Amino acid sequence: MSPLSFFAILAASMAPEAAKAAEGDTIHWPLFLALVIGATLCMALLGLCLGRKESWDIEDTPEEYQELQRAYEKTLRTMKDLEFDVQVGTLSPQEHGEIKAEYKKKAVRLRTALEHLRLAAVRRIASGKSASISPDERQRIEALVRKAHPGLKAAKEST
Repeated sequence: MSPLSFFAILAASMAPEAAKAAEGDTIHWPLFLALVIGATLCMALLGLCLGRKESWDIEDTPEEYQELQRAYEKTLRTMKDLEFDVQVGTLSPQEHGEIKAEYKKKAVRLRTALEHLRLAAVRRIASGKSASISPDERQRIEALVRKAHPGLKAAKEST
């Protein structure tokens, strides 16, 4: 039975209860609670079925990440320069507050975009869809990991 047909049957069975409630009778609480729980589960399942879609293009990820990282670091440097300017006296505290708030918002936006991009790359690598790593590069990385964590190889071989 599909979730929609379940809710259609449940809603039809509640119609007499809704009529009684309109007349002043009490609501059948177990049925009402079942409807609320069912709707919640349906929404959760719908969210899981649709899944998250990544908005980042796989081929542009490394360049875009570097570009965002440079912009983020430049924003942080600018905020540090603002602190110096207010200490020297070239900016008033009011001007400093306004400009710093703008740069802080920009830094938060850039950091959020960097995090989304990083998570997208991690998901892509974890799913095995990373086409940007050559076989030689993969072997080099695996050798570095084996060297840094020798216990991982033994654990993988034992499974």
